[in-house]
Amino acid sequence: MIELMVSLDINFNQIDRNGETMLHNLAYMKDSFNIANLLLKNGAIKSVDKPDNNGCTPFHIVCRYGNYKILELFLKYCSIELINELINKSDFDGRTPLHHACMGRNSDILNLLFENGATKSINEPDNKKKTPLHIACENNASSSAKILLENGAIKSIDKLTQEEMSPLFIACHIKNAILVKLLLENGARSKFSYGEQIFLRIIKIDPEILRYITLAADLDDSENKLNFVKQLEKITEHKDFLCKRLLTKHEIVYYKD
Repeated sequence: MIELMVSLDINFNQIDRNGETMLHNLAYMKDSFNIANLLLKNGAIKSVDKPDNNGCTPFHIVCRYGNYKILELFLKYCSIELINELINKSDFDGRTPLHHACMGRNSDILNLLFENGATKSINEPDNKKKTPLHIACENNASSSAKILLENGAIKSIDKLTQEEMSPLFIACHIKNAILVKLLLENGARSKFSYGEQIFLRIIKIDPEILRYITLAADLDDSENKLNFVKQLEKITEHKDFLCKRLLTKHEIVYYKD
């Protein structure tokens, strides 16, 4: 079919009412390697950087849907200059290919992006001030978060979204103890906020997460300890006996006079 279309001089870069080309549509499909290869050989490379009505290029789409082989094709056929442009390009929501890869929980895509220069946009926020690390945490993607942190996302580990949520806040909210531990081990503890918002979220989480938070707190500083235990008082008013026992074990339960 594609060979016939080539012989008929069909325009593979024609845009539909959604702003999508044939390459956009193939980017969603994981079994489209052969067709995509033929299209790219016959001029479709011209639409690899074309945004649809949402500002998404085929490059964004393959990253979100984990279409690894098609992404490899794009990297093969694009010039270095075009790769440098695409790999850090934002859609209309301010999301880069890194954001999209994290939305799809595609750690293999992340690795390929970093191998080709995506570190430039690793700490870039989208229109809601969410970095790729925020997106990884929102999507329960511990493996993706680990890769991001290994490639420079530590610089945005305490950044707040438009709704004033840090990656650690999000990890606590979704009750992902592994992610909480990962963030704390990579420096979230050094700038840890003892403010009210994070602890109000802890009220409903499991003791394992509370244990990580407790161990990460710098309790040698008397002012930090006072703020910390005052917030824990809120927790002990709501948590069950098991959680109270855990806090007592760490000798940080705040007692009223």
